[in-house]
Amino acid sequence: MISGITKKNKINLSDYDYQKDIKNRLLMAHLSVFEVEVLEEILNSSIVIGFADFVDIFDIQPDEVSVALEKLADMGLLTIKDNEIFVDKEMRKYYEFQILKFNDNFKADLEFFQGLMRKVTIHALPTWYSISRTSDNIFESIVEKYLKTPHIYSRYLAELKFEDHILSGIMHDVLGVPDFKMRSHDLREKYALTREQFEEYMLHLEFNLVCFLSYTCVDGQWKEVITPLYEWKQFLNFQNNTKSKAISDAKVKDIENLRSGNFAFISDMGSVLEATKKGGVVLMTDLRTPDVKSTKALLKEYIGILLPTKFDIEQYQRYFCHVTSKVCSMGLAKCIKKQLQYLDIADEWLTMSSEERARHLLKSPNNVFVDFDVEEALCSDRNSRHIERSLESIAGQGWVYLKDFIKGLVESIGDSEGVVIKKRGRRWSYEVPEYLPKELLFIKATILEKFFEAGIVDVGILDGCDCIRLTQFGRSSVV
Repeated sequence: MISGITKKNKINLSDYDYQKDIKNRLLMAHLSVFEVEVLEEILNSSIVIGFADFVDIFDIQPDEVSVALEKLADMGLLTIKDNEIFVDKEMRKYYEFQILKFNDNFKADLEFFQGLMRKVTIHALPTWYSISRTSDNIFESIVEKYLKTPHIYSRYLAELKFEDHILSGIMHDVLGVPDFKMRSHDLREKYALTREQFEEYMLHLEFNLVCFLSYTCVDGQWKEVITPLYEWKQFLNFQNNTKSKAISDAKVKDIENLRSGNFAFISDMGSVLEATKKGGVVLMTDLRTPDVKSTKALLKEYIGILLPTKFDIEQYQRYFCHVTSKVCSMGLAKCIKKQLQYLDIADEWLTMSSEERARHLLKSPNNVFVDFDVEEALCSDRNSRHIERSLESIAGQGWVYLKDFIKGLVESIGDSEGVVIKKRGRRWSYEVPEYLPKELLFIKATILEKFFEAGIVDVGILDGCDCIRLTQFGRSSVV
């Protein structure tokens, strides 16, 4: 028997009559479309059926019906005696479960897996799945342990190490194709497997909650297909459908961004502090906006931008208002009437490296939002870390629209729970969060303000829409 011991569980097919199961699965694999129709009719009929009455159901020659019935008899489902069909009750239950795989709407989901578990003695399951023997509900304990969140399940798959490399190979093959579906014929051919060997491999993969065998009708014939667990497949499809697409090179040149580059905002904070130390930043009002002369001086001396540019002076004034507001909120300077006054504590800050300044900004409780009115309860390190972690999805993408990134965001933010598997009726699914307006504002503010300030992302505007790009520092932080 193929060894199926994994790092996380111990599936031992010998704990039930797996060889009989394989035999029956092989017999079903050779059923024609018509024979499946006959099987379905048998399963929907009574235990004893008159042969002549049964034949009359089908608009086909009696001999063809007889051939199909003989095949089902060989499968142990029925016997024919004295012109009557006698259906075996136990085998009927077995095939009622198996015929689901021929349904156009079949889902290899957790409900199906629960039916699969019923083949195995209940005493073996706690050992197979390393759960408590005192569990009130073995199936739900398995779901809780291995599938509660996409992170838990993906980690389970990553740590699932089979002794037989073919099992790992099939798993990676199925999960690696774009539509998450492969023909069993192709897999058998790739790994030089007989049908019997392949069915044994599939039993291991099914009991390990990885992928499942079902049937699809192609040109009037049943073809075996292998797909992942349905709930996981649906979540993978969601990820694919909401994945941020890189803005085309043709459009990138039209992105408007006041500042970009490594640690641009942090560098500008330093420039404002250096100018302030020399007494050179005059404010228009107590609202911390540098006057025109100070703004032009900052642009020329420290940033190296000479007006005119595609941005007018008022845009740069608004930008430097943000910078001066930040140095004040961080306690590095303060506004006195129409003058920005340098504070000695800034001496230490100016000696820090760019990365040290970035981390100091991210962690400081004094780093409050300037341009966004965000609910204070949302401003936690936990929420920020969750958003930062999600930026990994755009690593290497270049510029993307912020709205597209947020569509694929599935982290727990505020009152919105992250992706968790839940049961609705008889079905399970990974439910993605629907963020409240206040949570969406916090997400936007965190990326466009705090992550921009810390040099994690560049920000810009294209066609009136916010767009972002992960910086080199950002990639090293989240990948």
